[in-house]
Amino acid sequence: MATPKNWQELALRKLGEKNQMPAGLAPGKVFSLEDAPNFQVYEFSPNKKLDQIPGQSLNKGKRYLISGAEWSIMQQSSLLKTTHDLLGERLGYNFTFEEWFEYWENGFSFGLNRVGTTGLTTNYPIRKVGETEGWRTDKSTRPGYLEWRNPSPKFQPGFRVIEYWPDRSDTETSYVLSGSDRDIIQQILNIEWGGSGGIALQERDPLETNDISFKGQPMIRLWFRESKADRDPNYQYVLGKLAFRLIGKTERWDLVDAGKTPLQKLTTAELTQIANRIVQEFAVPTPYRWTKGKISAVYQNKSQGISTYSLVHSQAQGLELYQKLFNVIGLTFDDTKLRFSQHVNETGAFPVDPPNMNVLGKTMGGIRKRPYTHVYFTGAVLMVESLSYNISLVKNQTVVFDESKFAQAINSL
Repeated sequence: MATPKNWQELALRKLGEKNQMPAGLAPGKVFSLEDAPNFQVYEFSPNKKLDQIPGQSLNKGKRYLISGAEWSIMQQSSLLKTTHDLLGERLGYNFTFEEWFEYWENGFSFGLNRVGTTGLTTNYPIRKVGETEGWRTDKSTRPGYLEWRNPSPKFQPGFRVIEYWPDRSDTETSYVLSGSDRDIIQQILNIEWGGSGGIALQERDPLETNDISFKGQPMIRLWFRESKADRDPNYQYVLGKLAFRLIGKTERWDLVDAGKTPLQKLTTAELTQIANRIVQEFAVPTPYRWTKGKISAVYQNKSQGISTYSLVHSQAQGLELYQKLFNVIGLTFDDTKLRFSQHVNETGAFPVDPPNMNVLGKTMGGIRKRPYTHVYFTGAVLMVESLSYNISLVKNQTVVFDESKFAQAINSL
């Protein structure tokens, strides 16, 4: 563009530029005042806070375009904002993960008033009450997280990736979670109360399974985990599990009432009794220690709801383990159904330090099988076919299943 020759030409040019306006979706194009369209175009976001998550804008920094006359712009933005806030309240999107986590790691300490069913006292007090320690009062063991981000803001995906530590003092135990803020919050709650966490990553023997028949009938699963002191730093934590079906029972009361199943109703009172027996057998006075080794203990009695293989260090350990399990189930232990199998050369079959492998031209560490170690009881859950999540019965040494809280949780779905 030529340089103006005098101030009059400069003024006329500036006036012309001022009377021009952008052509909406045509980048770089402008209209003269005479050709300007009779509408306006605005960029709109219903919630600026949610769009400015550091390094992880879920809509990748985009805005939504609305256009029309001035009155129409106001109407559109008002309707969009109201719809966004209404759905956000109903679906749980009006807060960020960071906001929720601040409350979570502090044990929701804002909840001073605990109201609801008469006669119930919280198991998670803000501070120590009698023998019950305050929830999250030990700052060193509170949960923690790290967010995984791409260094370039232009290449952020439309979801978040979080590495989560249930106990920040146990730096070796973390889980990689992904999804929206709401998804990640639900995953954290599943880890906390579901009992298993990232169990799929464990090293386990192909025989160590719980392939129980009577599919569809409720299952109770007990979890065990290697302690940090016992863990070999070169390998993941060793885990253990025991499970049994509640034969002849169903959680679907509606099917029983309609005469569509011969099964009997599983009651919350029965679950509370089972949870108490689990605590008695496996949690007090200290978490039960299961010594795992290279011997396979096999117990099969499908009429009782058990068909399982477990690895033990000795026959005495296997016998004790299943006797305690039957005390929980409330059935008579039948030692004729228990058998053991053992390799002649255990060291050769299951070396402590397995040799490296060459997989597709790359050297990889060998897979460790049947390590000798101790795993300790950590919790128990109920698994039912009609729900997509587990119902926690016992966590560490405490019965966490509560009939009233369970009913409230179901009614809130």
